[in-house]
Amino acid sequence: MHLTQTEGRAIGDVRKPNPMEVLKEINITSFLDRWGPAHVVQVYDTALNMQGILVIDNTVLGPGCGGVKIAPNITPREVYERARSRTWSCALLDLRFGGAAAGIRANPSDVDRVQLVQAFARKVSFFVPSLFVAAPDLNVEQAEMAAFAEEVGDHRGVTGKPESMHGIPYELGVVGFGMAIAIEATLEAVGAKGGMPEGLGNARVALHGFESVGTPLAKYIAHKGARIVALCDEGCTVHDPKGIDIESVPMRQTKSGPRAAIREIEGVEVLPSEKLSGLECDILVCANGRCVLHEDNVKKVKARCVVEGLNDPITPMARQQLFKDGVLVLPNILATAGGVISSYAEYNRNSSERAFSMIVSKMRNVTIEVVTGALAQRIPPVRVAKERAKERILESMENDQLREGVE
Repeated sequence: MHLTQTEGRAIGDVRKPNPMEVLKEINITSFLDRWGPAHVVQVYDTALNMQGILVIDNTVLGPGCGGVKIAPNITPREVYERARSRTWSCALLDLRFGGAAAGIRANPSDVDRVQLVQAFARKVSFFVPSLFVAAPDLNVEQAEMAAFAEEVGDHRGVTGKPESMHGIPYELGVVGFGMAIAIEATLEAVGAKGGMPEGLGNARVALHGFESVGTPLAKYIAHKGARIVALCDEGCTVHDPKGIDIESVPMRQTKSGPRAAIREIEGVEVLPSEKLSGLECDILVCANGRCVLHEDNVKKVKARCVVEGLNDPITPMARQQLFKDGVLVLPNILATAGGVISSYAEYNRNSSERAFSMIVSKMRNVTIEVVTGALAQRIPPVRVAKERAKERILESMENDQLREGVE
């Protein structure tokens, strides 16, 4: 592992870092295992008070591809966990990418996000694109990715760029679309035998998060005939067992862009946010990157399938309880992989049409493989997914060693 600190401070308190807390934050050795991380880089820009971290977890299959995220609660562990998830995703989907992730510690509503990303890009440009390929994440969109690309001077090392830069912006809905394909494939693999509808046309779906991921997901599955029986955000849950018309959801302009005003939907029951987990549905989708299911509410779940969105929305104990109760959990390393497939297509100079075609084929085939394997072995799908990812990495390592021996 390579550990680098730039300009003094690691990620601690933004205004007044405590030396002891800084020491705890840079104790990267607690992350180490046979898979990585290969590089951990902490950076600081004194002029902008920019604090950032880049974790390149594993590069056996190729350069680490991962999202750049802006949030006030960024820590090395959080970034490492995202990087490790991306390692498994890329290997599982058989992409020639490794895993990586980056974070900038700031309140996105109080800063110039483009300026902050430019400063971060300057500090990590040495790693781009040979070891790190950047992608969007929370509070980072195509404008920030364009600035990153201009700053590092290598457009291939940055994905999620605007179409004017021959990019495939995530705003096209690649993550939500991939999640929708995974849900469709799960129903195809399980069907009535597993107590689920045989297709989206008969499915009742409850969705936590109606934003950049949830909106394209909901529109796709609604078009396929699914009933969206509940939507949930930080403020409330809205419920209609007959189905919510997704196209009629009011949108309101906010500082961070357009946002769905689900409370203003007509003819729905308005409930507290925490009521979502106990509603009658076939599929519960956790799409907004926050913890949704935990020890206090998991036994209320009536869904037969739960789909993990970004950032582990289910606690480990809750995940165990769901498996015990016979609820299929589609892991985030698979469900959210539409983004990294899109990044891979862009990295290889493919069109957005080609990216969506790759998402359909890869997400469908791998989801069916993982779900049927889990049912046959009577183990959680996440175990099947990680085992297959590890097998691909080990196989590549062995092939590299054989080639070195021949040379």
